[in-house]
Amino acid sequence: MGAFDQAIWKRLECRPVAGQQLIGEVIDPTRSLDVLAAIDSSGQRHYLVRVSPDEPDFSDVDSRGVKVRTSDLVIEGHRGGRFIDVVCVEQSGHAVFDLIGRQITEGVASGGAPSNVVRQVLERCRHFWANLPKNVLGYEKQLGLFGELWFLSVWLLPLQGARCAVTNWRGPKGARNDFEWSNRAIEVKTTASADAKVHSISGLDQLSAPPGGSLHLFSLRVRQDGTSTNSLQGMVRKVRQAIDADLHAQVSFEETLQAAGYSDAHEGEYSRSTYRVCDEELYRVTSDFPKLTSESFSGDALRGILSIEYRIDLSGLWKLIVSRRPEGLADALQADGD
Repeated sequence: MGAFDQAIWKRLECRPVAGQQLIGEVIDPTRSLDVLAAIDSSGQRHYLVRVSPDEPDFSDVDSRGVKVRTSDLVIEGHRGGRFIDVVCVEQSGHAVFDLIGRQITEGVASGGAPSNVVRQVLERCRHFWANLPKNVLGYEKQLGLFGELWFLSVWLLPLQGARCAVTNWRGPKGARNDFEWSNRAIEVKTTASADAKVHSISGLDQLSAPPGGSLHLFSLRVRQDGTSTNSLQGMVRKVRQAIDADLHAQVSFEETLQAAGYSDAHEGEYSRSTYRVCDEELYRVTSDFPKLTSESFSGDALRGILSIEYRIDLSGLWKLIVSRRPEGLADALQADGD
């Protein structure tokens, strides 16, 4: 099945809705005519799943983010009847709601009983609603997330494709490094420093290579520039467009984005700051790379130390750069025997 056509919502929002009326559009006519996207007079988004007249009522008023009921409905331009009505009640969950619509359509088109399909899809997506971020990310976190999404979109996706690239983005979920595979890792660092490539390092493990593998550090230096079009919100949109044909990648991306604290409810804030990329460089973290690890200390030197943070300056370390262009990523990883 293709990606969910988000333009459906824009088309529906351009049409007048009166009173208790619903206006709707079939999500994917090539797959099923029985699943519609719709909006009501208050602008809330709905999925309407047609069921037989004798279908038992299916409802859910306890799930955060959505409400579900079974009703007899009349939809402008479509045959009326009995529908399971899934309503999105949180604007911040629109991206997740699009995933729900795609999965419902796929399930119904594959012959699943509508009430079972809706129930199963909502159960799979329940954790999204329970963990929707409420607060706007601080500036440093916005900058860090921008860098990770830049690397994912510009460097990794063209090389590895949607599923592999997205599922290996693990930093926001608590992994040691931002991107991890079985035998290598890539740490992404972003700075807005005007003239220095200075990055903050958290802990003694962040610049330690995985056992038997390799570690690279991707350094991104940006500056705020009102004439640039690169924003955090724009990078989220760019990645979503790049992976919209792969449902597995979409689900993984939304989970990791949520773990990073990003919510579409704050997209106005995240589109306000725009960045111009000054430098982007991939370094191989070798013994010559400036770093602290557990091996840097002997004996009981770390006894009682709860955390260590330090800063590194990459200025002048040009000999450790393995690529300044996305096209060089494949060669850099191949040099490690991958």
